Formats: sequence, C-alpha cells, structure tokens
Amino acid sequence: MPVITDVKIVKVFTHRGDETVKVTLCAGGVSETAFSPLGKSKGEYEVVYAPKGNVDEAIKRAKKHLIPKLLGADAEDPCEIDKIVKEVDGTDNMAFIGSCISIAVSMAAFKLAARIKAKPIYEMIAVPNSLKLPLPLSNVIGGGRHAEQRMIPAIQEFLVFPANVPSFYEAVKETLNLYKFICATLRKNNIFYGKTDEGALLFKSTSMQALNLLSTIIENYYSMHGIDFYMGVDVAASSIWDPRRKVYVHADSGKVLDRNGQINFISTIIENFNLKYVEDPFHEDDFESFKELQSSYKNTLICGDDLTATNVRRLERALELESCKAVIVKPNQVGLISDTIRFVKLAHERNIKTVTSHRSGETCDETISDLSIAFASSFVKAGIYGGERISKLNRLIEIEALEKLKLVNIREVIR
Repeated sequence: MPVITDVKIVKVFTHRGDETVKVTLCAGGVSETAFSPLGKSKGEYEVVYAPKGNVDEAIKRAKKHLIPKLLGADAEDPCEIDKIVKEVDGTDNMAFIGSCISIAVSMAAFKLAARIKAKPIYEMIAVPNSLKLPLPLSNVIGGGRHAEQRMIPAIQEFLVFPANVPSFYEAVKETLNLYKFICATLRKNNIFYGKTDEGALLFKSTSMQALNLLSTIIENYYSMHGIDFYMGVDVAASSIWDPRRKVYVHADSGKVLDRNGQINFISTIIENFNLKYVEDPFHEDDFESFKELQSSYKNTLICGDDLTATNVRRLERALELESCKAVIVKPNQVGLISDTIRFVKLAHERNIKTVTSHRSGETCDETISDLSIAFASSFVKAGIYGGERISKLNRLIEIEALEKLKLVNIREVIR
C-alpha cells in the first residue's frame, strides 16, 4: 500500500495576483500537485477561504496540524485523506485551515490516487458509468462584480454555447471565433472595451443593451458561418441585492426592483432573447422566486450557484421546493472533492443538470476539466480567453482526442 511520504505547501498567485496555495503530495515514488482557485463573487454559504483572510495563517496551521496527520496516509484512498482534512479542521465551514488548503490537498489526493491506479481521474471517480464531454458555456461579455466599474452591465456574465457542433474542439473553435467577431464588431462601431477577471469583454452599456448587441452579433455570425449559438446569463443577483431595503439595485439602468420587479425583468429577457440558461436570477436565500421562474419557463435551465453553493443541505432545500433544474459545481465552495461528489450524486439522482465551473481567480490547474467529465456535467464554465481559461479547455480537447469521447447531446440538455 503506497502511503503519503511528503507534503509540500507553497504560497503562489492566481492570474489576478491574489495569494493562493499550491499543494504537492508524494507517494510510491510519484507526486501530484493542485492549485486552489479563488472566487470574487462569493456566496454567503461557501466555506471559508483562509482563516482571518490570511493565506500565510492557513499555511502555518496546515504545516503544524495537517501535514503530520497526512504523512503515512493511504495514498490510494483519497476519501480517507479528505476525512483527515475534515477532522483536523474541526469546523463545518473550513474556518480553521481554510479551503485554500483543503481543496488543493483534496484535488492533489484524488489525482495522486488516480495516477497510482493508472487511471484518469474522471474514470476513477465517474459518477455515472458513461463518460461524455460537457458543452463549453462561455462568458463573452461581462459586468457586475467581475468588473467593478461604473456604467457597465449589472448582469455579471453574458454566456453563449454553440447549438450545432459535432465535437468539443469545434465548440471551442467556434466560440473563440465568435469572441473575436464580437471584438471586431466593437472596434468597427468605435466601442472602447476592456476585459473582466474572466477575460469577458467589458464596455459601457446597460444589461439590456449588452443583450441586444450580443443577440445581433450572434445573428450576424450565423448568417456568415452557419453556426448558431444559444444565449444565457449569470445574473449573480446576490451581488446587486440590498438586504436592508429588500430590493435589487441595477446601477447600470438606475432601476431599483423589488421581488416582483426582478421576476418581471428576468422574464422579459428570457422571452426577448430566448435565453436557455439563467444562473442566480435572485439572491441566495430566495428559493421561492427560483421555483416560480423555473415553473414558468420549463425550457430554460434555471441554475443555482450561490443558492446551492455545492452544499448538500442547500441542494436538498432546492429539491424540496423544485427551485431549479441545474446547479453549479465549484469544489472550492465546499472545500473537498469527496463532499463535491456527494453533492453531484444527489443532483443526478434527482435529474438535476450539473455545471462544473471555474472561479474568477484562477491558475492553469486543469483539474476541473477532468472533474467535469467525472461529474457527467452538461456544461463546463471555464471562460474562453486567457491562459488560465484556455488551459482547461485544451485539457478537454486532449481528452476528446485520446479517449474518443462524445459531446453531450444538446437535446438532452435543452429540451
């Protein structure tokens, strides 16, 4: 039985320049590494990223309390390693060592076990038996908290996914071409633009103006290339929710909407732009509004992110109320891969689609690419621009070429 012989923890940086953690686990003469991502738009129900908000403190505690417990652990049993992490932390939200440590250790442990067993990680932990490639769900225009600029869309992400492509490679290629086409259109119209943390295009507009522009660009792209795209949005509504006044503040348009006003706004954009995917349209505790919207638009995937936070108890509440048909899967929201697997299994048991997602603060770690296959996710959200985003897409392209896996059937996702 190979056992953990060495654990290295190093402070490194995300692409945004924020401090994060790289973990290396060694056993049986081999090693695996993993990097912890860091979100900016974080929900209330995510585990703690670092104790006292301090990565140095997290590393200090891990070296003193966690590493001694990991040495000698069974390297072929990553769930046991996760159990050790949980016991050392001793809290229900990773408040002692932080998810910056826990998720990097957990990902490295699962990768190491897969390597020792001579299996890819997606085969070792596959939730269903059949393996398929997810559709790339790409953020091409941005706003909200990912930008932190005035006079930009209140909606955080304007998303696209191709409707008629034969492979993951073609899906990425066409999305990249559409992204470049959007850039060219903005330049042609003398619209100055920048980029968000996730590489999405950022320019002065309201949410409605951005939706109108994107819809027109997609129509033009289809006319020229014969490739159509569906549209979606991540509203990230908790970031525009004022809990004191109980209203949604759309700073771009100057509108302040109560619950009914927000429902009407989201309903309008679903109908006007044929949106097939809407993520976090309401704040993270409004299960009832999610339910009302999903029941009204059965052909649109209403997806919970902050609502469910990769947390089984939150998912159980959403299932009880039939709040949504899809959920985001972000392993660092819950802090351990084993807990993420439990969340994903419950979702699949209840026919809820999963969307494996990156975070706004990323490294070139590709683990979520493998996990998106293991979790049988309908979509993978990895962005479309920037080395830390493309690395994840390239990993899926590589898997497609090596394993000859099929792309998920879009008709099974969008009915």
